[in-house]
Amino acid sequence: MKRILSLLLALALAAPAVPARAAEPASPAYDGYLISLAQPADEALVEATGCETVGDNLYYAETVRDAGAIAALGEVEYWTTNDILATQDSFAGYETPFWNLRSVGAAAGWAHLDGAGRRDRLGDGVTVAVVDSGVMADHPDLANAHILDCVDLSPEANRVDDYHGTFVAGLLAAEVNNGLGVDGVVPHVTVLPVCITWGGGKTDVKTAVEGINKAVELGADVITFSIGGTRDNEALRQACEAAADRGVILVTCAGNYTAGRAKSAENYMYPAAYDCVVTVSACRQEEAGVVFDSEYSYFNNGVTVSAPGTGIVSLFLDGNTATRTGTSFAAPIVTAMAVMAKQADRTIDTAGFTDLLRASSTDLGEPGFDPCYGYGYVNIPAFLNALDGAAKPVTPEPAQDDAPDFIDVPAGSWFYDSVRRVTAQGIMKGTGDGTFSPNGSTSRAMVVTILWRLEGEPRAEAPLPFRDVPAQAWYAEAVRWASASHVAEGYSADRFAPDDAVTREQLAAILYRYAGGPDAPAGALDRFADQDRIAPWARTAMAWAVDRGLLNGKADNLLDPGSTAGRAQAAAIIIRFCGNGDG
Repeated sequence: MKRILSLLLALALAAPAVPARAAEPASPAYDGYLISLAQPADEALVEATGCETVGDNLYYAETVRDAGAIAALGEVEYWTTNDILATQDSFAGYETPFWNLRSVGAAAGWAHLDGAGRRDRLGDGVTVAVVDSGVMADHPDLANAHILDCVDLSPEANRVDDYHGTFVAGLLAAEVNNGLGVDGVVPHVTVLPVCITWGGGKTDVKTAVEGINKAVELGADVITFSIGGTRDNEALRQACEAAADRGVILVTCAGNYTAGRAKSAENYMYPAAYDCVVTVSACRQEEAGVVFDSEYSYFNNGVTVSAPGTGIVSLFLDGNTATRTGTSFAAPIVTAMAVMAKQADRTIDTAGFTDLLRASSTDLGEPGFDPCYGYGYVNIPAFLNALDGAAKPVTPEPAQDDAPDFIDVPAGSWFYDSVRRVTAQGIMKGTGDGTFSPNGSTSRAMVVTILWRLEGEPRAEAPLPFRDVPAQAWYAEAVRWASASHVAEGYSADRFAPDDAVTREQLAAILYRYAGGPDAPAGALDRFADQDRIAPWARTAMAWAVDRGLLNGKADNLLDPGSTAGRAQAAAIIIRFCGNGDG
C-alpha cells in the first residue's frame, strides 16, 4: 500500500498545475501514464481496471487513479508520462526560395489540410508518368520520392537520362525543405518514368505513341510530356485522345521557338494543339510580377494556361541543381495541379481540370482568354479553393462493395468508375445477364428515367399524353414526370419515341432543361469546326454542356452533335453533371 501511495503522489506531483483562469488551454504535453510492472499482470485484472496493455508488462492508464489500480497488480519497475509526440513537419510555415514556386503560391498545396488535419494535396496515391528522357532516381533530393522502375522505350543502347526528365521530376517530386536541391510541388506523388528519347533529346511519333500507351497501361492518372513537332500527326492525336478518353489528364508545353520559324499565333506545336491535352505557355519574372516570355514561348489558341518557365532551378545529373529555361519547365507546375485534382477526385478528367484552371487562374494580358496566357497565369491557392468548392454528387459516393460487377465493364476502363457509381446509386441499371452494355445506345426512355431517379422518383399527376408510351411500361412514370416538368418534350403532341437513341445534342438539351436553363457563354462553341451542324434548338444547351465540361470535343476539333450517346458515355456525363453541382 505504501508503494502504491508513493506512486500516486509522484504522479500527482508530475501533473502540471492548471491556472485558475485560462482563456484557452494550451495543447497538453502528455496524455495519461505508462506503468511498467516487473512481471506481466493477469489480462482479466488489467481489463477490470479500465487500462490498456501496451506491451508484455507495460500498461497505459488514463488517470492517476487508474495508474494506482495498475500499480496494485504487481511490482512497479518504472512509470512515465505518455508524452505527446509530433512528426517533424518540414512544410509548416515554410516558404520556398524559388521564384517560380513562390509566384504560383506552391506553399498552399503543402499546407492544405483535410477535415482530419492531414495534408492531402501532396500527391499521395496518384501516379504521374513523366514521358521524357528518363529520371535519375538516385538523385539525393529524390531519395524519399516514390519513383517506379523506368520504362525504357528508347532505341539507343545503354540509354541514360540527358537531364531533361530528371529536371521535370524534380519540379514534381523533390523533397521539400530538406536543404538539398529544390522543392517539389507534389513531393508524395508516384513517378513513372517512361524514356522515349535518344541523343539530343529527340524522339519520333512511333516511340512517343508507345510511351503514352504504356503509361496508360501501367495506370498513370496524369501524363506529362514536353515533346512536340510542327506537323499534326493522326497517330499521335489518336494516342492522346485514347488516353484522355480513359480519364487520364495529359499536360504538355506550348513549345519553344527555334531559329528560322516566324513567331505567330498561327503557328502550332503538336500534341500541344490538341483539345484533349492541357497546354502550358511560359512566363518570366518582371519586377514584382510576371509577364509572358515572347523570346521563346509559343502563343496561339491552343494554350490553356501559362506558368513560370524562365530561369527555373531543378535537379541535374551531377546530383546537384541547374538553371534552365523553356516551356518544358512551365508544364510541370500545371502537371502538379492535375495531380492535386486527381488526389481530390479520381473522376476529374481533362475537361473538369480545365474548368478548374479557368475558374482560378489570374487573368493577365488581354481580358479573358488570349493566345499568350490562355485562361491566365496559374494560381495554386485559388485553384485549391476552386477544387475544395467543387460540389460533390447529390448522393454519397458508394463504397466499391455497394456496386454490382459487370462482365463487360473491366477494371481500368475509362468508364469503370462512372458505371459503378451510377449503378450503385440506382441511377442506371444493368442490361441483364451480368452486363451493362457500355457501348449500347442510350434511348430517350433511359435518359428521362435516369433523371427521374436522380430527382427521387417523384409522382406526377399529369396525364400521359403519348400513345407510344404504355401506362405499364417501366419508363412510363419517368416520361410522365419529364413531360409535366418540361424536361423532355415529345416529337409531337402524342409521340415520345421512347426507343429512339438519344444524340449528343439531345442529351445536352435534356440535361440543360433539367438544370433549369442556366446561362451559357456565347463563345463556348467557337473552337469547334462543326458547330454549324448543331441544331438551332440545341445551340444554347450545347454551349452550356461544353462550358460545364459535360461534353468534350473529338478529333479535328469536332463536337459531333448528331452522333448517338452510348451508355458508358451517358454514365460519365451524369457523374460530371452531379459533380459540377448541377444535379
